[in-house]
Amino acid sequence: IVKIERSEIKRILASNPHLAISLLALLSNSIETYKDKLLHIAYGSVRMRVAKTLLLVSKANSFRSIFISRADLANITGVAKETLIRTLSDFKEEGLISNDRNSIIVLDDAGLERIK
Repeated sequence: IVKIERSEIKRILASNPHLAISLLALLSNSIETYKDKLLHIAYGSVRMRVAKTLLLVSKANSFRSIFISRADLANITGVAKETLIRTLSDFKEEGLISNDRNSIIVLDDAGLERIK
């Protein structure tokens, strides 16, 4: 890992407009992708929001296990903690996840992605 000063990055981008345009295109594409994902989470059903949040969090780390408090997960998802716990119980009964007091393990990514 190398630290590059902001002024150096500005100089490189100013001297190479094709690189600047490519970088902006890459960033705008990433922002658009995340905006779409967040809109689905914000306006979808509770089941869909919980499923999408579990998928996002599990894919953000390289492990299948998610170590997060139920309160924090409820806040990220935008639902009450009690609603989250009921939804997680439903997902567990459906074989989509496995959970205990400290972690949630996503067992069926495709199953969670199908939830509408």
